[in-house]
Parts: sequence; structure tokens; C-alpha cells
Amino acid sequence: MTHELEESTRGLRILYQLGDYTQVMQTERRKDPHTLIFDAIFYGNKNEVQQLISGGVDKHVITHYPMRWEGASVLGAAAHEGHLDIVRYLVDIGTSVNFSDPCQGRTPLHWACLGNQYQVAAYLIKHGADVNHADKEQTTPLLRAVITRNHDIVKLLIGNGADVHLVDIMCCSALHYACIHDDKKLISTVIRAGCISNNLALVGKGTPLHTLYQQNDTTNITLLLEAGYSLDNDRHWIKSVPTFATCSQSVRERVLQRANQPMNLKHLCRKTVRNQLDGVNVEQRLERLKCPPLLQKYLALDLL
Repeated sequence: MTHELEESTRGLRILYQLGDYTQVMQTERRKDPHTLIFDAIFYGNKNEVQQLISGGVDKHVITHYPMRWEGASVLGAAAHEGHLDIVRYLVDIGTSVNFSDPCQGRTPLHWACLGNQYQVAAYLIKHGADVNHADKEQTTPLLRAVITRNHDIVKLLIGNGADVHLVDIMCCSALHYACIHDDKKLISTVIRAGCISNNLALVGKGTPLHTLYQQNDTTNITLLLEAGYSLDNDRHWIKSVPTFATCSQSVRERVLQRANQPMNLKHLCRKTVRNQLDGVNVEQRLERLKCPPLLQKYLALDLL
């Protein structure tokens, strides 16, 4: 046993004898290389991260420190903090961009979305990150980005193949969360991307249309109906509130007409074409359709 280790051991014995267990734990924590690597990530110290991994620390180790990133992997923590240089280093040495931690089931892309780190998210996607991976709450990166209301990351994920139809454990889609936030720009974005889910969620007012009605968002109600939204789960409250007191007359008439009459052929064709795109890269795929520009605009909801 070296002199330094003897002194350290003697110091810990004294602390135990004095009953200062908190300081003992802090001292032990500082010696733990797994703790050290997450501390280095928190402070953006790439050199120390490199040294620790070179010294044998597993590049896929996870943390159980709830004050920062409970269950995050090394790459996940770096992604959350936005340290792109550390993220690049970890990917370069073979760290999996799709590593799913055993605690939350989140990938580094989830953590980038949680931390609102656009550049990191873009880098991970470029290097093969799965944009549709669902964690243990069935939350995809897109749902996480909508929850945090990061418009740029939402567009990034949609543009790289995120499925807008997927729902989480609360039965909420991207549209549900956008409506709950009353974020009109975000609502329009996900509708145009093909998300017109009308399932009953466990939060909000149940359906997106009901939530939009409560918020008197006539613009997005119109957009939602024109996109082909089904009223199957809304008929009960539509019948109980026949006058739609807070909505404009044109919206009231549109909702009631859609509830009581089938779609006309023009709207039905648009709904059918958009549904065939399966909620993946809808806007980009519509742009590539070989059809007259006016029809293309109609299909893309630019003509209502």
C-alpha cells in the first residue's frame, strides 16, 4: 500500500469515526471514475473525458445522478449539454448513436431534444440516429421536441423521416401536445406534416379538435378539417355544444357540416392522397409529385 493511499484510508476512517458520512460519500464520489466522466461532461472538459475513457471507463456507462440526467449514457449527457466536440469524439471512437439506456430507454437523440440542442440533434441524425425510437414511455424524439416546443428541432426531425402518427403512453400524438401548448405555429407545422390524429388522449380535452375549440383557434380548426381530420371521437361534445359560442360562424358551419355530411369528392381525394404518404416526409414528397402546381398547392394545404 502506497503512502498516499494509506493517508487517504486513514482520513476516511477518521471521518467515519466523527460521523461525517456526507463528506465520506462526497470523498468516495470524487474517486469514482464514472462520476468523474459525467462531471467532465457537465463542464465540457473533452480532454478529461478522453483520458478517462482511455483509462478504461466504458463509453456506454450510464449515470444515476438525478440532479442532471437520470439514466443518461455518456453520449446522452454530452448531447443534452450541447457539447458537440465531446459528442463528435464519442461517435468517432465507436459509441453507438442509438444506445438505449436501461433506465428510461432514451437514446442520445432523445437527450439532445430534451436539452434543446439543435446542432447536436442534426449531427446525431447525420450519423444514423433513429428518429422514431420510442423510450419506455413510448415517447419518440419528435414527441419530446414538441413537448419542449423547439420548432427548429421539430422541423429537423420531420424532415428526416420522423413518423408524426406515433403516440406515447398517454395516447398523445405530436398534434395533441402542440394543441395542449396552444402553440399555433407548432400546430400548423404538425398538421401540414400529416398529423391529424383524433384519438382520445389522457391529457388535455381528449381530442385535438376539442382542445382547439376551447382555445378558439379558428385558423387551425379550419386547417385540421381541411387536412382530413375525422370527427369520430368528437361527435358527442359537438352535439352537446351545438352553437360553438366562442367560434366564428364559418367555423361552426364547417364543423357541423363535416359532422352531418360526408366529405365532397375534392376533399376526399386530398385526404386519400395525404394518407397514402403515411405521415412521413409528407411535404417533401408532395413537392416531388408530378402534378400541376395548383394541385400540388391544394394537396399541401396551401389552398384552403
